[in-house]
Amino acid sequence: MTIIKICGMRTAEHALVAADAGANMLGFILAPSRRQITPAEARAIGQAVHAAHGSNAPQLVGVVVNETAARIRAIAAECGLDAVQLSGDEPPALADELADMTLIKAIRFDGSAAEQGWLAGTWPHVRLMVDAHLPGTYGGAG
Repeated sequence: MTIIKICGMRTAEHALVAADAGANMLGFILAPSRRQITPAEARAIGQAVHAAHGSNAPQLVGVVVNETAARIRAIAAECGLDAVQLSGDEPPALADELADMTLIKAIRFDGSAAEQGWLAGTWPHVRLMVDAHLPGTYGGAG
């Protein structure tokens, strides 16, 4: 099954256009980036999408980099997220700590041991996603 995630949502207007176009997931960058928004902004955008689409709203995904399990839980609660995307060098053991959450792990094919662990693991609550490998950066190039 193909899942479409439009990432880098910064305004309710853009998120509503993506939702209207049929996106399955909307991504909010909560890590340092030129597209970073605050948890409060992510929550407000998510509320606008839910108000417009109700139970048919896309899933809301927060993109984080190298956060602790406790911080990920706090971010997800503060933003009202359906899932969290791990886009850093997180160890596979983090999946076990967050077994009650839906996770997306960005794989950059950089040859790291952590990457190999994610590729070898099987967790029912983790989806793997291919992302661009740009040395010295996290996340896609878009």
